[in-house]
Amino acid sequence: MGTQTEQAPVEAEIGPKPVYKWVTGDPYLFNRYSKQEMRTFARDLHAGNIFTSHNVPVTDIPHVFLPIAFLGKRGLDQFVMQGNAVLWEYLYKAGPRSVNGNPQFFGCRMFTWLEWEFVYGHICKIQETMDALESED
Repeated sequence: MGTQTEQAPVEAEIGPKPVYKWVTGDPYLFNRYSKQEMRTFARDLHAGNIFTSHNVPVTDIPHVFLPIAFLGKRGLDQFVMQGNAVLWEYLYKAGPRSVNGNPQFFGCRMFTWLEWEFVYGHICKIQETMDALESED
């Protein structure tokens, strides 16, 4: 067990603990990431610095994001295979090995679908801006 000071940087990295919908009745309180963090994610994803569960076939997700393998078959089916979450991690955190040409991660982060809808909207805006800049030439 770590001390309080050892655990603080990890919590700062992943954000505050989620408040679940069934406790508050408000689905938007479930989100762990601020809007600014999600905008930063969208920029980093567009720049090619992030790997998501959308980059691999569903059957390879537990081989790429290793912590997901510990959910077991039932948890994996309900949580990941049915598309209830988007898993992601920065590429610089990939391990030294790969599976089927994909990086392997010993940790991962997750977006709920509410968070992913917000992020996807920003990714589309970034792409529209880039396309508009290219068409000016």
